[in-house]
Amino acid sequence: MHAFLTFCHWLDATAVGQAMRGTEPQYTYLFPVIEAFHILGIVLLAGSTSILALRMLGVAFCEDRVSKLSRQFLPWAWVGFGAQLVTGFLLLAAEAVKSYHNTAFWIKMALIVLASVNILVFYQTIYRRVEAWDEARFAPIAARAYAVSSILLWFAITAVGRWLNSSIQSYVG
Repeated sequence: MHAFLTFCHWLDATAVGQAMRGTEPQYTYLFPVIEAFHILGIVLLAGSTSILALRMLGVAFCEDRVSKLSRQFLPWAWVGFGAQLVTGFLLLAAEAVKSYHNTAFWIKMALIVLASVNILVFYQTIYRRVEAWDEARFAPIAARAYAVSSILLWFAITAVGRWLNSSIQSYVG
């Protein structure tokens, strides 16, 4: 962890870190604009994956095949994921050292790892047999377990992200 703390100190001191903190008048609105794009990224990512999850649970979009929805919405999930990576890095740059010492930051990172593993396991195992259950109203129990865990993980990531934001802001203020 020492290497990551060293990285956080370096990131805090960079021009990007300073700009994200709005230390110069021309950067006053940079943080809120980047944060808005971060929120858009989570909407694209969690929204797209939730549509697929709701379909597998037999709650919505039941007239569509899972594979069709996957082809339609996974590109949007990837766009959201990319936006999350870029904007998340920029937001971290604003308060890297404070984030390092914040429990919410570590919980959010752990949840992101869990959500990523959840997705990888799903697509490497359960989804490989999608043709067998593609048109069924309810996906197999393993796919439904993935769907529930996906929705819960993205909700938790979003909630902890808000906790992180508010705790960093109160720590700063």
